[in-house]
Order: sequence, then C-alpha cells, then structure tokens
Amino acid sequence: MNKSQKISPHAILVLKDTLSIAFWYKKSLVDYLKLSVNNGKKIISLIDWKNETKRDTVSYFIDFLVNKDSNEELIYIIGDLIKKTNFNELKRSDNYQNLLINVKENIEELKKIYGQHENIVKEKEKREDAKKRYLKDIESKKYFNDKLEELKRIFFDSYSLEARKRGYKFEEILRELNDLFDLDPRGSYKVSGEQIDGAFSFDNTDYIIEAKWYTPPIDHTHIILFIEKVNTKLDNTLGLFISHSAFTETAIEKANNKNIILMDGEDLVNILENKIDYLDLLRRKKRHASETGQSFLKAKKIII
Repeated sequence: MNKSQKISPHAILVLKDTLSIAFWYKKSLVDYLKLSVNNGKKIISLIDWKNETKRDTVSYFIDFLVNKDSNEELIYIIGDLIKKTNFNELKRSDNYQNLLINVKENIEELKKIYGQHENIVKEKEKREDAKKRYLKDIESKKYFNDKLEELKRIFFDSYSLEARKRGYKFEEILRELNDLFDLDPRGSYKVSGEQIDGAFSFDNTDYIIEAKWYTPPIDHTHIILFIEKVNTKLDNTLGLFISHSAFTETAIEKANNKNIILMDGEDLVNILENKIDYLDLLRRKKRHASETGQSFLKAKKIII
C-alpha cells in the first residue's frame, strides 16, 4: 500500500467512466473486476451487482479501493486498462461509435495519469520480486537441509551393508554431496587402467577423489598409490582422499607436501550434520596445505 502519492479525484472519475463504458456486458465487467486485484472477488461479493447498474457497481468497487488507500491496485487497474484494444462488445449498442470515441479518449487520459503514478507500480513490482526471491531462497534452503539430512541417514544406514556394497554406497553419497554443493561432479571412471572414484572442479582447481570405507585406518600404501594417480594429471589437479576411517600417522606424513588433501569420516559427519560448510572446509584444507605443506586439517579444529 502506498499512501504517499494519492490518486487525484479527476483520475478516479476517469477510471470509473472508462470501466463503465469499456464493458458492454455487466457479467464481463464483474469478471474483470474480480480478477483486477487480489481481493476483487471479496469486494464484488459485497455488491448486489445483479440488481445494480454498471456505473453503480464500478463506483462501489473503486470507492472501496479508494477508502482503503489502495493506490497500487488503482494504478494497476489503470495500467491494465490502457492496454485494452478490443471493444467489440460495444458493437451491441446502437451508440457504438460515440461509445468507442469516449472510451478511447478516456484511455488516452488514463495513459497520462498512469505516467504520473507509474513509480507506484514499479515499487510494488520490486517488492513482489524481492518476496519471490525470498520465498525461492527459503525453498532452496529447505531442499538443501532436507537433502543433507537424507544423505546423513543414508550414510549411517550404510553401516549395515556388506563391505563391497558399502563401498559403492559411499561413492554414491559423495557424488550426491558434491552435486548438492553444485560442484558438477563426475562419478567413478577408469582412465589408462586407473580407477578414479570421482572428480569435480572447484575454485579453478580440478579434484580427483579416492574414497575408501575401511574399518582400520588408512595406511601409507593407499596414499602412495593415490599420489601416483594425481601425478599423472595436469598441474592444477589436487587429490582429495576421503576415508570413512582415520589415517595412520605415516599415511598423513606421506601425503604431506604432495598435491593431496585428506578428509576423514569425522570431517564428513560434521558436513552432513551441517556443522561446517563443505566448500568452506575444502578451501580451508587447501589453504592450510598450501601454507604449511600439511595435508590434513581436521574440521573440528575449524569449528572449535
């Protein structure tokens, strides 16, 4: 509602006259008024329009909006009317030519009025756009949180699977996690006989993934094999080794000062429980590795 820019009495009279002339059939007029504003049906329900003249119906409808200081709605109706070009209904009148001249003159006058108050409509449209963006953002956040919760449930349910199926499910969870964070992930694939568990690009860096769900901690032999995979790729490629279990000290030492960063199951749970943002964790791990040469920065150290 905009009370700062009142619609002039002259504009209201022109609007009423235009509505009364532009629709020959009362039913057409009433249908239009119902759709013209959000509470149009409610306003019409307050009018005994079947027993009232068109002019009285229009007058009651517009006066209702005026009394409510509904300037936005009034200007919206004016803005819609000035686009109307079909007046075939008026041919039912013996006075068609005069009515057509009158309604076209009124519309030209309404165009001038609309130009003086167009900012009201633009302000309303801005607010409506902002509301749509807000609702879309809320919906997007709900989807994100629901999906993250679903992945967490699948992750913990995977404990009951046999080892091979659990490994495949682990890769699937990671792929869906990367997809949720808009990393445009690639699933597992083979290249030159090497098995790659996944890949994605982030912050102008290509990542290849090694995913392991083993009960014992990952030892240095797995790290050595992964280093060889990463070294055969382009210089801007980093290796992300994600293990459900922990890493041995020798495994971490072997990964240090290499193009590898490590993520364990505890890190992953912190992501799935939304305690830390996945992308922020990747950035922090990469920066830590660049600054210190150390491949493993635990999420809990950042959270604390």
